[in-house]
Amino acid sequence: MRITGRNACICAAFTFSLISGCSESDAVAAQKTNDSASKNVMEIASKPNTAGADGAQDAPTFVITDAERDWLKQAETACKARAFPQFFWIFVHSKAVRDHYTLPMITLSTFGNARKIPKIRYYDFPIGAVDYNYVAKNSEEATDPSKFEYLKLDMNQSQSDTYRVDWVRAEFDGKTEGDDLGNVIRRYGNPGHLLFEASDVCWNLVQDTVEASADINQE
Repeated sequence: MRITGRNACICAAFTFSLISGCSESDAVAAQKTNDSASKNVMEIASKPNTAGADGAQDAPTFVITDAERDWLKQAETACKARAFPQFFWIFVHSKAVRDHYTLPMITLSTFGNARKIPKIRYYDFPIGAVDYNYVAKNSEEATDPSKFEYLKLDMNQSQSDTYRVDWVRAEFDGKTEGDDLGNVIRRYGNPGHLLFEASDVCWNLVQDTVEASADINQE
């Protein structure tokens, strides 16, 4: 099954705060709540990597806001409904959700060179959102709307319920009504894709790939 464009059922503002200087006992206690983070949890810690990464440290403890807690609850609802487009929209918006639904070890592949890193060292998730549209993460905070780098997304589902989300920067013609960007008139930059493997309860991000530059083309 192929899903194109973006799913914009959910949109909310949120903040995400890092707390430093937590005691070791606080971090351990927070870590134990990771599997129930969406159920009245005030703190969340990434699971420590135990897969043999050299020098990996335990992830910092995060204090989540009410907005982040709500994203976690919405993610759980999308998981139960097996509604991947909604789940992905939430995943993009929430650092807590990304942390909770990313495997302890993730594969990064850049121009064909692949390596595994612990998720606590995975800092560069490539996709953000502005209003109801996906953008390149590094342009998400631009104050000038002309600086937003909008993305074209394609979601493809395998028979095993794994999802591959292909993305590329694109220019749109704007010939549409509402919040849609219209038709793609040009793709540019380095495309990439994200791989989400299905589990019994949801999906987990397992791979982030960046490919060679896209050719300029018409759609």
